Amino acid sequence: MSFTKQKDYYSHERSDLLRLLPASIKLEKVLDVGCGCGTTGQYLKNHLTVKEVVGIEMNPEMAQQAKMVLDQVIIGDVQQIDLPFDQRYFDCIICADLLEHLYDPWSVLLKLKNYLKDTGCLLLSVPNVQHWSMIARLLAGSWNYQDEGILDSTHIRFFTRKSLRELIQRSGFQIEKISGAMGKETHLINFLTLRLLSNFFSFRYFVLAKKSNRK
Repeated sequence: MSFTKQKDYYSHERSDLLRLLPASIKLEKVLDVGCGCGTTGQYLKNHLTVKEVVGIEMNPEMAQQAKMVLDQVIIGDVQQIDLPFDQRYFDCIICADLLEHLYDPWSVLLKLKNYLKDTGCLLLSVPNVQHWSMIARLLAGSWNYQDEGILDSTHIRFFTRKSLRELIQRSGFQIEKISGAMGKETHLINFLTLRLLSNFFSFRYFVLAKKSNRK
């Protein structure tokens, strides 16, 4: 079965992820890896007054749209391309639902870390494969890929909260904040169960991280 991504797949504005940023933060230069058509970068420029947003996008059609709203867009696979920037150039690097599409997300985070200021931050999100719906599918003997969601047809890697933490730490970052996205009804159930089942109710994790001081 073949899957074709619709244009709206690339146009999600990730203000949900940006909420992890401290209210007092001042960002001047941001790198959005997997920027789609540039809606998140445009939000950064319009609402957080970021001076420069650079995008990386491997879909040429979406990259051309992003060029209309971002300061610069590099077309290519972040796993393969060289970035034309000085080390420690960016205040913030965003990887919104990106790492699960990569063969080697560990190497990519190590690579990106070189372009992040020592005081900068990494913002990322990934789907949670430990979500109850995935367990229900496995119990039913089902693992069918879809156009979007946790079993997106283009997902190569899958993460739980624990394995996500390990990935980030192994790549030389330390987590400042991590939160799970849930529906409103699930939030209530999670509260009533004393948050003991949070790892099964979160369908996506949001992470704010900084460079680790450990050698």
